[in-house]
Amino acid sequence: MRRTKTLVGNNAAVTMPQKDATTMKKTAKIALLALVLAATVPAKAFNFEYNGLKFKTKSDNTCEVTKSSASGDVVIPEEAVYDGTKYTVVAIGDGAFTSSMSMTSVTIPNTVKSIGTNAFTYCYLLKSLTIPNSVTSIGAKAFSLCSKLETVELSNSLVTIGDNAFSGCKKLATIEIPNSVTTIGAYAFSYCYELASVTLSNSLTTIGAYAFNQCYGLKSIEIPSSVTTIRDYAFMDCHGLTSIYLSRSLTSIGANIFANCSALETLVLDPENEMYDSRDNCNAIVETATNKLVIGCKNSTIPNTITAIGSSAFSGCSGLSAIEIPNSVTSIGNSAFSFCTDLTAIDIPSTVTYIGSSAFSDSGLKSITIPDGITTIGFGMFAYCSRLASVTLPSSLISIEIKAFDHCTSLASIDIPASVKSIGSSAFYGSGLTSIDINNVTEIGDMAFEYCAEMKSASILKAKSVPESTFENCIALEKLVLPYEWTSDFKMDFSTLCALNTLYIGEKTATIPDGAFHKNLNLYNFYSNAPTPPASGDIITGWVDLQGTLYVPKGCLDAYKKVSEYSCGFRSFQELPYQVVVADEDVSVDISKSTTVSASVTPADATTAPVRWYSLDDDIATVTTDGVVTGVAEGEATLVALCDGITATLKVDVKNSNAVKDVTVDSPEEDGTFDVYNLQGIRVASGIDKAELASGRIAPGIYILVTPRGCKKVRL
Repeated sequence: MRRTKTLVGNNAAVTMPQKDATTMKKTAKIALLALVLAATVPAKAFNFEYNGLKFKTKSDNTCEVTKSSASGDVVIPEEAVYDGTKYTVVAIGDGAFTSSMSMTSVTIPNTVKSIGTNAFTYCYLLKSLTIPNSVTSIGAKAFSLCSKLETVELSNSLVTIGDNAFSGCKKLATIEIPNSVTTIGAYAFSYCYELASVTLSNSLTTIGAYAFNQCYGLKSIEIPSSVTTIRDYAFMDCHGLTSIYLSRSLTSIGANIFANCSALETLVLDPENEMYDSRDNCNAIVETATNKLVIGCKNSTIPNTITAIGSSAFSGCSGLSAIEIPNSVTSIGNSAFSFCTDLTAIDIPSTVTYIGSSAFSDSGLKSITIPDGITTIGFGMFAYCSRLASVTLPSSLISIEIKAFDHCTSLASIDIPASVKSIGSSAFYGSGLTSIDINNVTEIGDMAFEYCAEMKSASILKAKSVPESTFENCIALEKLVLPYEWTSDFKMDFSTLCALNTLYIGEKTATIPDGAFHKNLNLYNFYSNAPTPPASGDIITGWVDLQGTLYVPKGCLDAYKKVSEYSCGFRSFQELPYQVVVADEDVSVDISKSTTVSASVTPADATTAPVRWYSLDDDIATVTTDGVVTGVAEGEATLVALCDGITATLKVDVKNSNAVKDVTVDSPEEDGTFDVYNLQGIRVASGIDKAELASGRIAPGIYILVTPRGCKKVRL
């Protein structure tokens, strides 16, 4: 039976039916759950404005400053009020005051815990700053480019200084990092040109990359014992830095941390450091396990236990005028001596087998001899060495890489070894070369000799790949010997060679592109070694009054005169002024054996230039310039005798024999020692055993191994 409940109030009585007890309990639970959910769902954040600043609410009645237009003296309140509710200001948000160029000062309340990314970037008029002790983190670029900021007092609760936090604060003179800070971010104080005093935290463990880059006023700094890591370029370009103390706890030194610290003269390392040492009072830092010298200064010496000079070890030591590299050293790292402007000479021992890119770039070197065993002149190795006048290259050299001698303006001449097969882009860009003979080089990069304004002659007999800009703007170039064969990869542009007056066309040239020489108005002497007139559309219509003379091989005058492109383009036709006559016919040689060929000039008094030999098939037979032919592999090789641009050819038959077997991969099976020859017949090593052969000492390639028992060709 349903029960009822009677309510009495005033003079009335109301009788109501009473609910079931179970139903009432369920209703109560639902109501309670609703209240709990309502309490736990956060209120939606919203923006509001208070006292001229903009805020955004966070949880728990807190807020942060958002993008605000501010000028003059700015005071950030501890609380911001909206609709009667107080919100505690706990953060300055990302970009809050970016580019507030009229802000002269800012007061930050002790309620703020974090300062966001770019919070005060470009606040040009801000001169002083106090960060309250409530702040634990400063975001990336928070105060970057505040160019008039002179003084900063940091929070003693601060843990992290973000990347670029004070970068570009040019007037900042002193900074004291509180003991709470463990990490200084990358570029944190970079470009603070007047920063002269830095006190680092005793809790600091990491100094970020470029953290104090270009702090010109900094003269000395002591790295506390808590620091374990200094990242790349941390103190780069601190030109005033004279001394540095490194602690015992330091376990990781990044690349180039003191690069271009030109005044650095004293390096002190805690003797208890287990990763690095400063042995023999060398005034340098050595990585103990590898015997690599990683940091040097203008007063350093290199102990005879050092095996490697690290990247940028002496970079920017402008006061370094001389240093001795001991025979223990086998490698010189990238930029090791770059920007050593007082270093005019250095002896590289024969033990060095590797020199890194830009190793001597922008240095004061006047002369250099590269030891035998070096196979590559790397990227920018001597770039901008404006006083470099003498370079001796080894016979082991294979390639000259990009910008190797870029802007070596005093370099008037250089002998390129016959072993060199490639020259990289801009290798001699803007150099002082007056002539270049690279007849053995097959690959030439773009702009390799561009703006060599003093160059008057060049010879590129074996070149196959030549980009348009190889000799662009060589405005003094008068004489040019072109490749034996004008291939589809020969794309050289002649239009800027305004002084060109003498040109030699290769013997196997079959086609000359239309208009190739239209703009060469001074090209009066055109020598063709090709017995058959090369096909061409209209190569010389740019000439004025048909001033040029065409010289052709003996007996070929009529053939050229019959071709309208030539008969209409030249003032006169003549036979070549002399012939190169090869003395030998039916020449053959066994693999790994040698023979000598010869050639002469007729008439004999026509020129005093020597006859030089070149092989177009080095993989079959090599030849020295004086005619010593060495067989490499079975087949027929074409040799070219060259005398001042005029050529003759000789076919050499290389026969198989038991002297050299087929190519063997890796090292030979025989024990004992070997003499090692490259395919040009040049000995690159002697008396080495199988282990040395496999050690990587010799550059990869195909070589001839010679022993008393015979010869073997191997690929390493």
